[in-house]
Amino acid sequence: MTTTEAAKQQARTTIANAADRLIGLSRMIHEHPELGFEEEQASSWCAEALTDGGFASSAESAGCRTAFAASAGTGPLTVAICAEYDALPEIGHACGHNVIASAAVGAALGLARVADDLGITVRSSARRRRKAAAARSS
Repeated sequence: MTTTEAAKQQARTTIANAADRLIGLSRMIHEHPELGFEEEQASSWCAEALTDGGFASSAESAGCRTAFAASAGTGPLTVAICAEYDALPEIGHACGHNVIASAAVGAALGLARVADDLGITVRSSARRRRKAAAARSS
């Protein structure tokens, strides 16, 4: 088995082993919808899942309580994975951001497992810069 194939298998196994937790995370976020700039629980839950998976993480990023930043690995190439978890007024998570958040956490966990072997740094975050800029311009 090549290094690439071994890394893929290790990442798949890590994600499969985390499946119940990832599905639970998605359901928790779905059951507790938080509108943009109010997603303190979702942010905290994502950061906690990543911390439990070996990431150095912060449940607050760039001075924003509804953002997180997490990092694993030490390689010179950085792979970034962005999570979204805000809900929409009146319809909650019909937008699917709960699934996007859980998928982002899963992808980050899988990559973190092989980060040092592949010479990468994995960063996962949910930052509100785009939404903050949109709010200021309206």
